[in-house]
Order: sequence, then structure tokens, then C-alpha cells
Amino acid sequence: MTSKLDCRMAMRHRIYLIPGFFGFTQMGDEEQERIAYFQHVPAWIQQRFNARNLDAQVICVGSSPTSGLLARARTVLEEMAKTETEDGAELHLVGHSTGGLDARCIVSPRMAAETPAFVKRVRSVVTISTPHHGTPMATTFSQGGVGKALLRYLWLFTYLALHSKAMPLRAPNKSKV
Repeated sequence: MTSKLDCRMAMRHRIYLIPGFFGFTQMGDEEQERIAYFQHVPAWIQQRFNARNLDAQVICVGSSPTSGLLARARTVLEEMAKTETEDGAELHLVGHSTGGLDARCIVSPRMAAETPAFVKRVRSVVTISTPHHGTPMATTFSQGGVGKALLRYLWLFTYLALHSKAMPLRAPNKSKV
């Protein structure tokens, strides 16, 4: 006869952390300068699950930083598919800011026709500081030529910063000044 604790340990959980607008998993070329979007969050979540004797894996997923909602959700699904196995793990989505919208989109009926089978195992969606009713910034970017041009420049800046793996703006190192 298996105990309740044995059953809890047998259940695997996979938690996906989804960043918001201009989200990145990490930025910076040198270890001491590197900025992680969720910094200490994965270790803290892992610790909380371990304290409850729950088997969990915490994964930070990348997204398309400045793409539209459906494109971002598809990118998150692709990232999830890279780590997804058929181990029956319960899946949990935690989205910050527009990452919360991505998480909601993934489990929405609107995306149901194109989502992989593993999405049916999503047991929770947690949104943190998510603009469920839109934002003034999104309105600015979507209306008129100036907002759209500004968004393109912001996208280019983000793309170059993320692909160069360098910090976009560096403060001088006081020990060298």
C-alpha cells in the first residue's frame, strides 16, 4: 500500500516562468554583470516545492520580446516543447506582465486547435502584474505612425542587445575609474 507521501513524490511538477514585454532569460556577457529576468525566483520556487517533498523542475522560457500576443504564445509553446517529456508531469505557467497574457493565451480556447497535447496537463496559470485590460503604452504603440515607429526602434534595440549578449548601457566600474 502506498502512502500519501509516496504518491506526492511520484507526481512531478514542471513550472514554466514566462517573462514580459522586452523579456529575456538573461542579459550580459560577463558573469558579474549578467542580469537574469527572474534572478532568484527559480531557486526560491524549487526550495518551496522541495520543502513540501514535491518533485519539481523550474524552467525559465524565452519569448519573442516585442512580438504580438499570438506569436509570443507560440514561441513559449516551442520553448516548452523542448523540455516537455511524456512523464505525466503537471504543468504550471507563471507569467510576469505580458508573460501572464502569453500564459493565458496558451490555455485559451482560441489556441486550442494549435496547441500540443501536453498543454492539457497545465494545472495552473499564475499571472503577476499582468495588464489584463491593456496598457496606455500598448495603445500608444498601436495607434499612429509615431508609436509604431518607436516600437520598431525599441524592438531593434532589444534585438541587438540580446543577440550581442552585452549590456546595453553600462555604468563605469568605479574600481577602474
